[in-house]
Amino acid sequence: MNVWKSTNEFKELFTRQAHILFGNANADLTKYQVYDILAWMIRDIISEDWLQTNERYKGKEVKQVYYFSIEFLLGRLLQSNLSNCGLEDICRKGLKELGWDLDDIIPEEPDAGLGNGGLGRLAACFIDSMASLALPGHGCSIRYEYGLFSQRIVYGQQVELPDNWLRHGFPWEIKRQIKQLTCILAATLICALITREIWNVCMKGSILPGLFPMM
Repeated sequence: MNVWKSTNEFKELFTRQAHILFGNANADLTKYQVYDILAWMIRDIISEDWLQTNERYKGKEVKQVYYFSIEFLLGRLLQSNLSNCGLEDICRKGLKELGWDLDDIIPEEPDAGLGNGGLGRLAACFIDSMASLALPGHGCSIRYEYGLFSQRIVYGQQVELPDNWLRHGFPWEIKRQIKQLTCILAATLICALITREIWNVCMKGSILPGLFPMM
């Protein structure tokens, strides 16, 4: 991985990303924009490792574990990715020299709304364990737009509201448009006997385009 080797290198790259993503000087950035810049900087690093890993799996025809779960509660990824890449200290020092505190930026990341219960946290822990043990594998789930909900107290009563966690996008994913598949919901299988040995089989149902994001 091509990592930052010094705080000066970090600050130079951060400033460049601020100009590219938002057209702003560092002093004009919001806390969320600082988080977004950091997330894209980290993704540039780890995406190289994703690519090399997948190429190695393909070249050696490695068997993989595919963990299917209806939800994955991954938690916030910025700090864990910084720590796993060994870059948290450089990032923290570089941000401080730019006038920002990393501890103020980390809470700006929304929780990925890919579930709402203990099952999702357990599934995410299994994926973390597989990565820690260097076991080839992927997690397969549903990319919910509103997987969690936010709560408000209105006139003394709890009210549930949608949690629009994707309103600013999700920098940790790559949408694989070329791998899009068509899903058929509430399908009915219709079989018609044409001859003694030939059946005509078709399926009717609601058509839903499917999309595979990689995270």
